[in-house]
Amino acid sequence: MYIDVFQHLEDLRARLGDGSRSYTSAVQAYYNHEDLRACLEGGRIRFCSLTAHPFLTDVEFDRGQDIYAHPYTEDGGVLIYSDPPSYLIGTRNSEGFGVTPAQGWTELMEFDSISSDVIKKIRDFLNANVPYNIE
Repeated sequence: MYIDVFQHLEDLRARLGDGSRSYTSAVQAYYNHEDLRACLEGGRIRFCSLTAHPFLTDVEFDRGQDIYAHPYTEDGGVLIYSDPPSYLIGTRNSEGFGVTPAQGWTELMEFDSISSDVIKKIRDFLNANVPYNIE
């Protein structure tokens, strides 16, 4: 769910103060990314930018039953995520171990111009977690 980025910045300022590094870095990230938005997912607020997609460098994984990738890059100490901030890349194998890849995840990320470095990291993760069943 997207929230008002200005309100989030104001909340940071009120909580941390005008001079705090976290607040000033977040404001600078806003100026660096004209399309910056704030997204609330799972109790966490992430800054997101569509124009950052080709420059994303890393990925976080949410390893519930469904496995989500959160591509991001760091800009002045602030993490800037893709927009949307998460992609379904697979499902935990219910018959054993590993992850069953989601169909079309690569094509979707390529269509969204996610950097090839991030796609490779996700592919490496899935290759390291090939599903196999317990017999």
